Amino acid sequence: MSASHATRRYWAIVAFGGAALFAATLLGVGLNLPRTAQAQDRPQTKVLPDSGLQRKLMIQELRTANKKLDEITKLLTQIRDAQTAAQRDNKPKTIRSQP
Repeated sequence: MSASHATRRYWAIVAFGGAALFAATLLGVGLNLPRTAQAQDRPQTKVLPDSGLQRKLMIQELRTANKKLDEITKLLTQIRDAQTAAQRDNKPKTIRSQP
């Protein structure tokens, strides 16, 4: 076996290994990426989601949550006011003597 033949064989093995590694990388990336239909809740329709509709729905949910929080705040305020009024009524009155 001559030196040039051995060198060619070495570079052929390196090139084949590099090509195999490149092909395996592409295959692995292709298998790991989710398809557009898999990312959607509705796989039967292959369209992109409507971001405007999603935003409107999110705003509606936030408004509903804000209304509930407002009701809770009013209820807690009423409870606090009732407790402070009850404490004021039950507080013993002290008589101060004037010097």
